[in-house]
Amino acid sequence: GNTRGGGEVEGDGYVAGMEGGVGGRGGWGGGGFFFNDTATTEIYALSLRDALPISLGLADAQIWARIGALEAGFDNREAALGAYRRALDAEPSHGFAITHLVELLDQPEKDAAVSSYERALWTRIESGELNAPLLEELGKAATWRRDTRRAAAVRAVQSALGLASSGDEGGVANLSDVSVAAVWDRDADPVLQQVVLRAGPALSNERLRTKKAAPSDPIYGELARISQRFGARVGSIGLSDDLETLSARAGRDGEIDWAVPRVAQGGLDGAGRFVAGRLAWAAPHGAAALLDETPQKVAGTLAAVLRIARCEIGLGEPALPAIDVKLRRATRKAVHEAVADAQLAPASLLAFARSLQRSADRAGLLASGDIAASIATLLNGRVALGTLRTSARGIDLLRFWLEAESPLWGGNG
Repeated sequence: GNTRGGGEVEGDGYVAGMEGGVGGRGGWGGGGFFFNDTATTEIYALSLRDALPISLGLADAQIWARIGALEAGFDNREAALGAYRRALDAEPSHGFAITHLVELLDQPEKDAAVSSYERALWTRIESGELNAPLLEELGKAATWRRDTRRAAAVRAVQSALGLASSGDEGGVANLSDVSVAAVWDRDADPVLQQVVLRAGPALSNERLRTKKAAPSDPIYGELARISQRFGARVGSIGLSDDLETLSARAGRDGEIDWAVPRVAQGGLDGAGRFVAGRLAWAAPHGAAALLDETPQKVAGTLAAVLRIARCEIGLGEPALPAIDVKLRRATRKAVHEAVADAQLAPASLLAFARSLQRSADRAGLLASGDIAASIATLLNGRVALGTLRTSARGIDLLRFWLEAESPLWGGNG
């Protein structure tokens, strides 16, 4: 017969149209797959199920998905389930297979299947394949699991990237009930934590002329609440005409000394709250001066701190940039005592730098609840799929925002 749009074939042929994987991975288009003649269809289904998979080594996801559709058309539920599962074994992010598999499953089984599907999607995203269809599939997965908050979170990302209308966005999330312990990397090197705590505050030489903010200023109460959430207190808040964004230093006895652009005197926007959250977490850890450089440069700074404190650095890759650091004698002594006999390799310095920035970024998102403003800040305003796809910090924040197991949605406490 003659082919029509959508893959239909008129006459005694067949009607074919099946979505394959997501984001450009194969497929037949949209719709079902069947012959117009029932007997012919059943014979063809048997041939696909019993003959073709053998010749293909049981590994062709498209064939198994096609078999699943045919078996489902004959109400052979168990055979359809088995075929769709084999399709997902061959291609774990096969969109057609998971879409039709969940239609046949009860909710507990559905949750398990979708969980595996989401892990496959994240594997692709973290390997550099982030695209609009993959984000759409994450939204479908949240809906299948009846997770309306996370589905709204996907829409917020799509809106921020210009992939959905502003009317579809999920808005700003209320994350006040999420523990701040969720942002800290439990595997972070405890020795390097102590190094940063002792030397970090001395790495910022910024001196600004500021005017003290009044307790009645909206910015004062806002920074007090953000500081308190991360276990600190406001020491002072200064307003400056020379600043474009907030800065902070660790004060005495758990206090944070803030410097704020004068334009923020009336309160912070989403981007300002993101920066404030990062600093409110980082300043008490000594890391406020380490958030805006590349992880490689932060690792180079840590290496310079260790060298000037006469601590041993192990050999190995990667090569770290040379950074000029000056520390007072008391600080050098404190670092040396913290390190003692520990030998820290360049790779461990780089891993810690990434962990430090990742934790601060997550703290910023907790404080703002605004993924659009958070991504825009991390990407320096260049908000697009292409720039997000290549940003390790952006992808980590995206996963923290969208993953089912994220503490934002109650996944792990």
